Amino acid sequence: MGNMSKNLIVAVALGLVVFGASSCSRSTDEAATGIKKETALTARQVETAKAEMRAFGKAFQAPGSLMPKEQAKVRALIDGPLDSVFVDIGVEVKRGDPLFTTRPVDARLAMLNAQAALATAVAGVADLKAWRRNEEVETLQAQLTRAQSEFKRIDEDKNRVKTLFDRGSVSPAEWDMARSAAEAAAAQVTAASEQLRMAKSGPTKEQVAVADAKVEQARAALAQAQQALTDTTVVAPFDGTVTMRAYKPGDFARRGETVIDMANLAVMEAEINVPERFATLVSMGQTVEVDIDVLGLKRQGTVSAVNQAVDARARTFLVKVTVDNADRAIKSGMFCTARFESPGGAESVAVPQSAVLQDEGRSFVWVNDSGKARRAFIKTGEQAGGFVEILEGAAGGEEVVVKNWGGLSDGLELAPTASAGPAAAP
Repeated sequence: MGNMSKNLIVAVALGLVVFGASSCSRSTDEAATGIKKETALTARQVETAKAEMRAFGKAFQAPGSLMPKEQAKVRALIDGPLDSVFVDIGVEVKRGDPLFTTRPVDARLAMLNAQAALATAVAGVADLKAWRRNEEVETLQAQLTRAQSEFKRIDEDKNRVKTLFDRGSVSPAEWDMARSAAEAAAAQVTAASEQLRMAKSGPTKEQVAVADAKVEQARAALAQAQQALTDTTVVAPFDGTVTMRAYKPGDFARRGETVIDMANLAVMEAEINVPERFATLVSMGQTVEVDIDVLGLKRQGTVSAVNQAVDARARTFLVKVTVDNADRAIKSGMFCTARFESPGGAESVAVPQSAVLQDEGRSFVWVNDSGKARRAFIKTGEQAGGFVEILEGAAGGEEVVVKNWGGLSDGLELAPTASAGPAAAP
């Protein structure tokens, strides 16, 4: 036999050996995995989870803004130029710390005048109640005696003139003068007698009451002046942080104008405008999850206020949620989203959130239907704990794809493995 024939026989023999070995290997692999080679080459490896029954509470989300629970516009209490402004933005202050002062000179002078007026009024009351000294009574007695003597003389003159008038010896004008002089002298006697009576009897109750009222009026004026002097220094109304300063030393501030804004940033309030249809899902003391997206931060808050009036135009009502901010991570005015959730009710079909996909606004899941992919459109409800409530499209027990669902199509062979729990979207 030639060399060519020998080489051909060897090649054929080697081919048979390789073919036999390949056949044996394929048979062994199929026996070990239970999956035909053709299937293994085409099936998509996916993770799946069962659609199960879970209890879902009613929940909703609403946007809002985070504001300090305590904040104040600190205003000037009197007109005047500012002597000092002790703080600037970002400064932490304690309740009672001085913030700024208005020039106190005018207020101090007004207080001194009020003190003097009060002293005068008090002295007037003391003098009134002490009334007249003995020598003053004697003086008034002497005045009365002189007035009586003068009246007697003038009255005698009047009688003499009257006799002459009756005889026609004096004119009517002379008689009128004599009579008027007598009447004036009688009035002097009456006045002197009344003064002497008062000197001996003391002041009336009415006179004392008027004098006491003047004292009280002076005291009130002094208290007002003292308060004005106190108001020249304005202090912090609570512990907090200065967030705005509108004036500097030397600026003129009028009463009522804001000089400083301050806030207590340790406790924030999320101000949420809640649609009226969710009124039954909000209650005082309710725990709310507050998401501050710009910080990537979520915090638990508590409903601290619920407005019982609905805005007729926006159809919303204001809810305030208190949030701890001891670390000062949240800044005033930051945007947030609040999630309100009520306790769970009846059970519903649920799937892991990662199983729910979207197609042109419609929700669907991929179902492992006897080893093949099947798209099932669904209607979703609430979300909680990584699961989504299915209102329509699933009866429970379905095996849904939760991972590696990209590129699936109806009828595609699947090679599923069970998921350990709610999975994140791939």
